[in-house]
Amino acid sequence: MGEIKVSVKREKENSYQFDIRMGGIRTRPTIECTEESALLIQKQLSFVNENPELFNVDEPLILSEFISRIYGLYGENASISQGNELINATISETTKILRVLIKKTSIVRKSPVGELMIKAKCTFSTFIRLLFLGQFGTGKSTIVKKLSNIPDDVDFPVVDTARTTIHDTHYIFKDKDLYKEFTFSVDFKPNFEIFRLVSECYTRAVDKIFIGIQENKSKNEIRDKSMMDFVSDPDKIFKIEYVLGKYYEIDNSKRNLEDKLLQIKFWDKTFEDIYTMIINFVIDNVQGFSDKSENNIAIEKNIRDLFLKDENLKGELGNLVWGVVEILEEKIKIICSELEQNGMGNMVKDGNYIVGFKNDNYIIERMEEYVTPFSSTSIKNFTNIITPLVQSIAIEIPYNEKLSKANKSKVICITDTVGFEHRKTDDTGSLEGSTNYIYNNYDIIGIVDSAKQSMNGTTENILREIYNNADKSKVMLMYTFYDDFTKKDFEDDIDKNNFLIDIQNTTFRKIDATESVHNFISSIQKNTLFLKGLMLNDNRCIDKLLTSIQDHFINLYDYKTFILKDTKKPIMAFNYKRLALVFSKAQDDFIKQQTNLYLQNYTHYKTTEALTNRLSNGQTYFSGVTKTLKPVDDFCSILMSKIELFIKNPDNINFYIKTTIPNHSERVIDWLKEEISGNLKIIVKRIFVETRTKTWYNLYMDGDSGVDYRRRTGILKELNNILPELDIEYTTFADRWIDEIESIFEKVLNDMKNY
Repeated sequence: MGEIKVSVKREKENSYQFDIRMGGIRTRPTIECTEESALLIQKQLSFVNENPELFNVDEPLILSEFISRIYGLYGENASISQGNELINATISETTKILRVLIKKTSIVRKSPVGELMIKAKCTFSTFIRLLFLGQFGTGKSTIVKKLSNIPDDVDFPVVDTARTTIHDTHYIFKDKDLYKEFTFSVDFKPNFEIFRLVSECYTRAVDKIFIGIQENKSKNEIRDKSMMDFVSDPDKIFKIEYVLGKYYEIDNSKRNLEDKLLQIKFWDKTFEDIYTMIINFVIDNVQGFSDKSENNIAIEKNIRDLFLKDENLKGELGNLVWGVVEILEEKIKIICSELEQNGMGNMVKDGNYIVGFKNDNYIIERMEEYVTPFSSTSIKNFTNIITPLVQSIAIEIPYNEKLSKANKSKVICITDTVGFEHRKTDDTGSLEGSTNYIYNNYDIIGIVDSAKQSMNGTTENILREIYNNADKSKVMLMYTFYDDFTKKDFEDDIDKNNFLIDIQNTTFRKIDATESVHNFISSIQKNTLFLKGLMLNDNRCIDKLLTSIQDHFINLYDYKTFILKDTKKPIMAFNYKRLALVFSKAQDDFIKQQTNLYLQNYTHYKTTEALTNRLSNGQTYFSGVTKTLKPVDDFCSILMSKIELFIKNPDNINFYIKTTIPNHSERVIDWLKEEISGNLKIIVKRIFVETRTKTWYNLYMDGDSGVDYRRRTGILKELNNILPELDIEYTTFADRWIDEIESIFEKVLNDMKNY
């Protein structure tokens, strides 16, 4: 849990408003009570802050301990048996507040998208789930567009060469001649996630303001540079201008337009709030500095760190962040209320918070009206859309009417993901955010690649991730921009196909240098699609794609039905003593890799600082200007590459291999690997991030001279603590890793046996 901060304000006689914050979570209950009771509640919350083991009062034993120790604060005269009325009442209010905080920190909350997906899976006799992975701009959304009956002039899905998909969207394709009702659901980002994202906006602006002051720039120049950084998410995902309106620079003539005045006023006030705080801080801390002075007074670089890490100023900056969060939440409420009033759906609430929106039967012909507020990226819709605040969308849409009847009879759900961003300086070979993808949720994994730039660094990383973590029999490769790709020595499409296949095979041999890769190379060629005519609106291309998907799905899981040789034993046996060697090798490779990243080829100090901030907020990576730091994904990638080799060689196979199923045993082993990977990712994220937020926060908060080196060595020290070397004489944290991995194997093998 984060630090609980409490302030109390009297509203009226015997009524007090509490402002309670815990990281990016806030609740402001008004409680009818006396001043004495309000102070007791505040004291109890402070006590929990000092004793975080008492936080989860939803657990009966913890609640009992909490009550007992709270009574202990007030001496022997307030025993539980006496039932002091005042203390009982305040404990009741305190536990209500703690339960609100617990609920807000929980990832389990109402999800209209999740409910729609569960309903779809139960409703349709055939429901094929297809996951699209690829670098941004490779055409994932274009394929979705061509499959659908959505007119070209409707800006959904958004199609462009930039990163346009900024949240995962599940497209459920149905034949409108067979199904009359079409639904859609939206999940919004939780407020603590919005708080984190807005906080990063403010940090970027603070950086630019300090740089401007240090370089003695004019206030207007500082204003433009800082606010442009405020709205420029390095991940190109949280584009806050969509909701709040574009920031116009000082010399832009649009600043004088009447319909932009409110927007301009908001951004100017946002700048002034930050600038005033910084100037006052600099005046107080730099001798001879005045914001009105013409003198170019040197300001030390660490003054920015002192500002960001000052406890009092953090509270003030937090107030500014919460102000914007509340504006964004109000935007959600306004837009959803308007849609609801127009009969276009209903808000979904969890308590007092709007967590989503849904419509159980939207009018297909008016689709754009329904989806624009949640998915548009068009500048004409700025301030009237909440796209960056959306977590995910699930929507049932009709197939393209021109497709064959047979292909439209099956219901297919395509999950279009946020495109990965390729950075040439990334050399760790892992995929940012890979721990978020659990592949056993999908029937088919479609890797979308551009024929014009086939098998670049990002695609290679995606293939490595899939090869080591997923059931490879699910994989299909799809080449877009096929018609735009040509070479002067190509005679026909056969030459083009052979060229692409050759690069593809070379990439797989880089990923796996053993002989076992040849079976995969052979099988994947049958599931490699060259999407000729995709960009030319040739429906034969989409028909062929649908036929291939459906053919691939038929008998996809026949290898999961097997006969055991001995029903009392697991389906496979492994020598778990070898897991120590597997872990040791993964630990050694990972620490060497990370040592190189933080001590030899290290990046800008702000990237490292931002990483520790991200880790302290439950994220797994940070994308800087020149390099992406992703320690959690890096370790998962290395560990699964070692485990994949371990899994390939079981001591014994306890089922009869069916000769009618190609590579039967290998496919069962791949199934095991996929299940192991999904379970392992959860544990890795928990150990690296969720149980270490305090350490990452302390590293982020470090400042003053030498902080960059201290932070980099501090990260390495923490990674070594998380992944210590094995010691045969003493029990260390490494033994827990091996126990966790072994228990995953046993659980998964048992589940597979009872499949």
